[in-house]
Amino acid sequence: MQKQDEVSSLEAYRKHLDKVASLGNHKDLLVFRGWYMRLFNPSPGSRILDLGGYVGATALHYAEKGHEVVSVEGAKLLCDRFEQNTKHCPAITLVRSLIEDFHTDEPFDACCCTEILNHVVDPAALLKVAYDSLRDGGELFVTVTSEKWGLHHIEQSQLGRLVADAGFAAHTKRWTDGEHAGQFVCRGLK
Repeated sequence: MQKQDEVSSLEAYRKHLDKVASLGNHKDLLVFRGWYMRLFNPSPGSRILDLGGYVGATALHYAEKGHEVVSVEGAKLLCDRFEQNTKHCPAITLVRSLIEDFHTDEPFDACCCTEILNHVVDPAALLKVAYDSLRDGGELFVTVTSEKWGLHHIEQSQLGRLVADAGFAAHTKRWTDGEHAGQFVCRGLK
């Protein structure tokens, strides 16, 4: 991974998140995410952790399919948009927090990390949060963009190493469409 920008403090990190949140294309994520969310279908009634909730698209997708969703988002502007977009859906909970600071005592069945690894200071720390938040056998759906933006550019080969280093079993399915790459992985026994 190569850093695109140097983030030397928590304040600089929050400014980065706010800068990303101010980009106009985030309103389009409500439409865009639907096509690849169809690739990840947790068991009915699953409890899903959405790391990097953005504007609520992933949470809405899974809540409308009958899942309970907890989303973690650290950018104030995105949190505000998330709450506006999801206020009608009681199956969704938003946690306003940096992902790296999130902890739960109630394990999740599944976790989504879509297009977020390139926006955190330490992608390995995010994947540790995902791993620690999942029950044994829980599933992780992780995607990265092929675009070089954010704090890091993560190639698919690097993604495989990152998820393995976090403790996840070898990928069960890997895909790419030229613009995005993703993996399904399973949390093994500790």
